[in-house]
Amino acid sequence: MKLCCIIAFLSAMMCAAAAGQSSAPPVLESGSTVRHHKVAVADPSLPPEVLQAETDLENKNYVRAEPLLKQVLERDPKNYQAWFDLGFLYSATARADESINAYRRSLDAKPDVFESNLNLGLMLAKMKQPDAERYLRAATRLKPSENAPRNQEVAWMALGHLLELTNAEQALKAYRAAAIQMPNDPEPHLRSASLYQAQNQFAEAEHEYRQVLALDPKATAALIGVAQIFARGNRFAEASDVLRQWVSQDPASAPAHAALARTLAADGKTDAAISEFQAALAIDPQDRPSQAELAQLYN
Repeated sequence: MKLCCIIAFLSAMMCAAAAGQSSAPPVLESGSTVRHHKVAVADPSLPPEVLQAETDLENKNYVRAEPLLKQVLERDPKNYQAWFDLGFLYSATARADESINAYRRSLDAKPDVFESNLNLGLMLAKMKQPDAERYLRAATRLKPSENAPRNQEVAWMALGHLLELTNAEQALKAYRAAAIQMPNDPEPHLRSASLYQAQNQFAEAEHEYRQVLALDPKATAALIGVAQIFARGNRFAEASDVLRQWVSQDPASAPAHAALARTLAADGKTDAAISEFQAALAIDPQDRPSQAELAQLYN
């Protein structure tokens, strides 16, 4: 069993597991944005149209909310709350350029609002515009209007995600800051582990995967990540031990059995590898790679 084949298979399985298990807020991938805390009691400083529009936004009644917000802005072009809500509305209705402009206008009127900076940064990142980092960093220095630790984590995670391809060191710092905000969330550690692994810093990656598993012992992506690091170092027995945990947690997973079969074969445990390939094929008889590798073991 070639090492490169084992690594490639585990890499594919890790990507699939990470996509299925990620606890990151959807904002990080989709460009979705966050809301201000809805006003619970009528605030005399807010126009009634804004209060009604916020209720409409909560109910996703964008058709009714939009003209109300525009009425307010015709009277008061510097109403930061109306601009913010309009930016959120435009984002929710797939009008990215209009959303960005509205958030900019909101920040022109009141620059020290966490949600406005975060949402503008997220929209700019979604549109791959260069000043996204500026606003995401600004958000990390401001206090959210509600649910502060979680929303601060969102800001730090978004910043880390943005920086991964251009400044890995700064991305890792952002993920560490996110972990401080929400210490029981494994996602910052999982993203850090993946980034360390991409940088060939395997000891650091293993440490982060272990942090994930301490928080979530059933985190498949972390189990596969540790197994991949062991396999890369020709530590096939240890890789097999880790993959047995995956099989134990998900005995109906053909990829789990196939992954374990590959590390067992690489470790010279032919009979055990055959058994695991057979288990994989009993679940997924159309698994051509497992069919081929099982045939090689018989020969």
